[in-house]
Amino acid sequence: MLPKGPHTNSLRLSVTNTCYPLLEQILSVTGTGAIVNHHTATEKHAQCWYWQCYADNARSLLRQMLPWLIVKREKAEAVL
Repeated sequence: MLPKGPHTNSLRLSVTNTCYPLLEQILSVTGTGAIVNHHTATEKHAQCWYWQCYADNARSLLRQMLPWLIVKREKAEAVL
């Protein structure tokens, strides 16, 4: 994600999921980022979190992931 606006010019890489252990594994493997509460569970929606990292850490991870990207490959190449 490339935020737009006068005060948001940093690359952000994020993964959203309802499986908290998955996000903990991403945090452990990458060694960077943070897990944030996306929204609290309701009657219709499960609890959801997202892992995110920014700027140079995000670029480094994108470079490492590029050979395996399919859906977001073009966007990743444009950012890099």
